[in-house]
Amino acid sequence: MKILKELDSSNDWFVLTGSGVSVDSGIPTYRNNDGKWMRSKPVEISDFLDSCEARKRFWLRNMLGWKFMSKAIPN
Repeated sequence: MKILKELDSSNDWFVLTGSGVSVDSGIPTYRNNDGKWMRSKPVEISDFLDSCEARKRFWLRNMLGWKFMSKAIPN
């Protein structure tokens, strides 16, 4: 298979998977009962495009969330 050949010849891999698998890597959940989606409303694209304040909140939330992502470890 071509994909296996490509993977075998590469030294660096990155795999993005579905929800739930991030917990074992130290990334907080988003969809469970106490996840981020339950605690704060996601920024909608229309709000993002129309409001400077919405963009600032979005960027701030991403900046604050980076500490969890930067400490994630492969599992």
